[in-house]
Amino acid sequence: MGDTKEWDQLDQDLDKVLEATLAGTAEQKVNTLTTTYNLAREWFGLEDKKVNIRAVHQPSRREREIHHLREEIKTLNKQFKRSTVYEREGIKDLTSQLRERLCRLRRAESTRKRRKDRENKRSQFTKDPFRFTRTLLGEAKSGRLTSPREVVEAFLRETHNDIFRNQVLEANPNIVSIDTPVKELNISEPSWKEIQEVVKKARSGSAPGPSGIPYKVYKKCPMLLRRLWKLFQRIWKKGNIPSCWKKAEGCFVPKEENSSTINQFRTISLLSVECKIFFSVLAKRMTSYMTENGYIDTAIQKGGIPGFSGCLEHTGVLSQMIRETKASNGNLTVVWLDL
Repeated sequence: MGDTKEWDQLDQDLDKVLEATLAGTAEQKVNTLTTTYNLAREWFGLEDKKVNIRAVHQPSRREREIHHLREEIKTLNKQFKRSTVYEREGIKDLTSQLRERLCRLRRAESTRKRRKDRENKRSQFTKDPFRFTRTLLGEAKSGRLTSPREVVEAFLRETHNDIFRNQVLEANPNIVSIDTPVKELNISEPSWKEIQEVVKKARSGSAPGPSGIPYKVYKKCPMLLRRLWKLFQRIWKKGNIPSCWKKAEGCFVPKEENSSTINQFRTISLLSVECKIFFSVLAKRMTSYMTENGYIDTAIQKGGIPGFSGCLEHTGVLSQMIRETKASNGNLTVVWLDL
């Protein structure tokens, strides 16, 4: 559904439906929001995943000339076999000239393709470093989980259970006390601008959680988003997080090719989009509080800090070190830490 008019109509219809159905506690209202998914599915159906169709390659002038030269050489080779002894010398010289021309064109075309490939990869890395690195270094992953339910449940309990969860930890002497904050943490209700910024920056393609409502719906339906914002304000005042936000939809992603047992899969948890919007506001406020009060050393911590592209910055430093090491014929050891 890409028509703006259809989205506007959906937004208006949902506003009327929710006006009549939203009642009760904040948690009941959150659960009622799933009506959005059900109504949209009934009216518009489910959209099939789009398959990227590559455009037909249009050969360049050099590629067309290469193809033409190959055809000419093939023709000359056939003529060479049928020709007389006196004609073969001339055909041989002509074929040699065409082959030299063909070699020069192929070298030039190969250089052009390598340069274009580097430019495309550089552009892909700049646009999304994580996805590019994953496609570059990631191995083929596929499979279907065949482990019995009992085995899966036992594995999840063992993996995610913490037997020391209720153990009281003593004060760590290595943790120094912090200075009194210059700026206090903003604990006011989420503003309309904050909600809009979170939704605007969110990826439309992010998988929805248990509610089934993706970010795209809130991007396209401002009236629905405003209702959600008012609901956020009520939840903030009450101080009680809805129980449905404490539940996630688990997915099993294969680690390697032809995965089948539970040990060959990793688990990811998908939270409801509404929950992620709500806590994104709190996360941004916490980040501002930590950075403005100087509680974070940005020379060390890069991830999650606005204005710091840690991946690009570290990659740039590493690339420079590699170039300098190559230029001086030295040795370089790189250690990747994943904490």
